Amino acid sequence: MAATVLIVDSEAGIRQLLRVALAEAGYEPKLASSHEEARRICLDGGIDLVLADVGLHMNGHDLARTVAEQSPHLRVLLMAGWDEGCEGCPFSPRCYTINKPFRLERLLAAVAQALA
Repeated sequence: MAATVLIVDSEAGIRQLLRVALAEAGYEPKLASSHEEARRICLDGGIDLVLADVGLHMNGHDLARTVAEQSPHLRVLLMAGWDEGCEGCPFSPRCYTINKPFRLERLLAAVAQALA
């Protein structure tokens, strides 16, 4: 069964690009454009990994903490241009980062690593 990856980004074009790349790699992508929408989807269950932009209206780190509190089994992969927000985060063992800009191959490798 394919892992389900929730893509959380405020930019529709980025969400669609990542949706196509993850689907072609064999994952089951779901999309959310906001922190609130992502929280609702995570509460419904069935998500294996949250792939979120750090620069969301509500910080991606806040989303990672919320997700970890609600669903301790979930992994989070944050996309960041420059970021120090993981320092001291109690959820860091389940939260990974990938620096922007990145190639899709690198992103897919990071997704696979986070799910391993």
